[in-house]
Amino acid sequence: MDGPFDAKPAATAVVGELSSLDEPDKPHSIIVWNAAPRARTIGVRLISSNGDEPVFQEQYDLASNRYVEWSLAMAGYFDVEVAIDGSEFKTADAEIHPSLIDCNGSSTSIRVGEDGELSSKTTSTAMGCPDDFGVDPNRTVGPEVTMTGG
Repeated sequence: MDGPFDAKPAATAVVGELSSLDEPDKPHSIIVWNAAPRARTIGVRLISSNGDEPVFQEQYDLASNRYVEWSLAMAGYFDVEVAIDGSEFKTADAEIHPSLIDCNGSSTSIRVGEDGELSSKTTSTAMGCPDDFGVDPNRTVGPEVTMTGG
């Protein structure tokens, strides 16, 4: 998925506590990109599969071709939901699962198109973890949230 990801994000947030990740775990990056040729207000929330309440929710005024980026430091199953210009939240086709919080770098990019259509792509470096490395799908870290920008 092409995007302006070499530019600095309009805002960043850390969901969970980076210091609580086990070595060599890395957080999972979540990027939401306004791909429309105009500025929009985009609401984004992260919902755990264990409940209906958002783990994180924020609204951003994003110029054309700008994005926000979160570092997810909580292992679990999550959905990302997006609302455009005050509309109802729609679930992006991007399931985030515990195996993404591991020693590999990983990211989920969600493109918000001009027509409001959501498309997503999840990637991982898949470089391999140490032989004795395992993921406990029941572990969680957080839910402290740290935000910058805005």
